[in-house]
Amino acid sequence: MGGAAAVLAAIVLVAYLHSYRNSVNSSSAPATVLVARNLIQKGTPGDFIGTNRQFQVASVPKKELQGGALTDPAALSGRVAVADIYPGQQLTAASFAYAAPGSLQTKLTGADRAITLTVDASHGMIGQIAAGDHIDVFIGFNVQGAGGTQPVIKLLMADVLVLKVRSAD
Repeated sequence: MGGAAAVLAAIVLVAYLHSYRNSVNSSSAPATVLVARNLIQKGTPGDFIGTNRQFQVASVPKKELQGGALTDPAALSGRVAVADIYPGQQLTAASFAYAAPGSLQTKLTGADRAITLTVDASHGMIGQIAAGDHIDVFIGFNVQGAGGTQPVIKLLMADVLVLKVRSAD
């Protein structure tokens, strides 16, 4: 009877150790994930990240894989980074939010920036420009010099894309 119990205990122990070894091996098995190659700033469109290869495919132990980790670059499409993502950081679904197709967030890439300029009828060409036009922006100011005040007009920005025009009130 004692010998049978010892054999049964040995079988249970071997089965337990086998199961434990399999669980340890599966948690250290490599998993593929996308990680940032360089700093990805908040607001960067996922399409830009994908087309400019701002990520790299890395292999990490399965136990280090973050929840919602992205493994397919196609998952970046139509999304925008919601916070800065640092080099080596895993790209996760929580790091991105969906952006409406054609929205400003999906149009700005790289060093592009958008600003709002308020222009009234006496200082601009309201009614004569439309979204999609390219314009030059000039600034006018007065310079105080030895000969008195001199008006100066300078080109501030050239070939600026108009994103939206609000109708005159």
